Parts: sequence; structure tokens; C-alpha cells
Amino acid sequence: MYKVKMKVPKISFFDRDKFKKATRQEDLIALNSALVAVQGKIILRTPVGDTGLLRASIKTSVSQKPQNILGLVFSGVKYAIPLEWGRRPGKFPPYRALINWVRRSSAGRAVWEALRGKYPKIKLAQVAFVVARAIKNKGIKEKKFFRGGIKDAKPEIRNIFKNLGKKLKMRWVRA
Repeated sequence: MYKVKMKVPKISFFDRDKFKKATRQEDLIALNSALVAVQGKIILRTPVGDTGLLRASIKTSVSQKPQNILGLVFSGVKYAIPLEWGRRPGKFPPYRALINWVRRSSAGRAVWEALRGKYPKIKLAQVAFVVARAIKNKGIKEKKFFRGGIKDAKPEIRNIFKNLGKKLKMRWVRA
């Protein structure tokens, strides 16, 4: 997480409210630029299945409070967290959720076709169960698309906030 703190000098002729309002606007511009940079890098690293739902779900959000501004990059898709961090072996995943994966994804259909060669009457739910059992036994390797995207965006984020400092300095030296 990045935090940027600025102290406003306590000088009687200095209009603190005007300074805070102007810096807040510049902060928002810089924060939005940084969020878009991070979002773009994350999207580039996001695994794409047949639907592209995970990649399309990566969004940004900014919330403002009197004392701070919070920017988020997130995904609302349930399986984003297990893909990002992986899954240790040991527990069955919800195999019913894997039914759609088997039906839609090329990898799922390949598993189904391979099993059909050996078991011609195998059903979709049974294939999903076999996949769930494999996940239970082997786990899922972490993909690090969020963490990697943030790492990739760090130089750009540094540059954005470095330029923010320069902008504010130029703005108040001129005033």
C-alpha cells in the first residue's frame, strides 16, 4: 500500500483551506492515474478462460473521506482469490461450480473428452467431480496476477507521485 503524507506549514498569511482543496484535486488526479496504471498491468497478467469474465471484472474505486482518499483495484469474481493465491491440497473445492468450467473451457472439455475415451457414458457432473478431486489432491498453483501487476506498475506509480510533488511545488511557488 502506498501512503502519501503532506504537512501544511502553519503560517498566518498562508491560506490552508485553499491549499488543501487544490492539493486534494491534484491528489485525486494522481491517484486515479496510479489506479489505472495498476489496473492495466493486472489485466495484462490475468489468466483468461473461455468467458474472459475474470479479466473483465477487474475494476477501480476511489472513496474520499475528510482526512484521506482511498483507491482500490479489485475483482468481484469469487474465484479470483484462489487463482491469485493458489489453493493447498487437502479439501474438495465446490465441484458443482466446476460443472460450468468443464462445459465452457477448452481445458475442461479436453478432460471430458479424455475421460470419455476411457468411460464412454461419463456425465458432466462426474467429470467435474474428477477435476475437483484432482484439485483436492494437487491444489492449484498461485497465478500472482494482482501481485505481479502491482509490482510491474511500481515504477509508473513512483513517477506519477514524483510528478505530483513537482506539480504542487510549481503551483504554489507561482502563487
